[in-house]
Amino acid sequence: MLFNLESEHRPERAIVGPPGDQVVLRDQKPMAPGRLTTALPDGITPSQWYQRLNGRVFLWAEEARLHRLLNARHYRDDEHDVLTIDTALLVAAYASKIWLCHLNSGNTWPMPSKRDFNVFKRVADYPERPKKVVVEVVVDYAIRHVANFVIDVRRMRGAEMLERMPL
Repeated sequence: MLFNLESEHRPERAIVGPPGDQVVLRDQKPMAPGRLTTALPDGITPSQWYQRLNGRVFLWAEEARLHRLLNARHYRDDEHDVLTIDTALLVAAYASKIWLCHLNSGNTWPMPSKRDFNVFKRVADYPERPKKVVVEVVVDYAIRHVANFVIDVRRMRGAEMLERMPL
């Protein structure tokens, strides 16, 4: 099945790049178009939402959220390389490109929570005493030279750490 990787729903993961330098784009199973439509306001289409999310890098703000993802039914048997990022260094280098979000913007389960583009706030605009904690740290487009910000790499399957990988 051919589809636009940026603006259409990815029901399965996609492998992109030349042999030897490939990356895996995670599927978007938790964000099916029908459920997403009920979460979006008039004027924002699922295609626009996918495009907005696919133009960014998403980091969990809490380890507990990471473990929920790794233990989810569709992913618990897969191996994942988990990068731990030095947040202070990342913010210092990317402050003008970082957004914070109080919900998992790529998930519509168990209920399709209402969302629009305003769920993303720049660090300076995020409330000092928010009603909801930060769930996602989001960087525009890419984190160039991401290795400069990595402080730990773990290969995991579900909650099990298979190995700590050298930096």
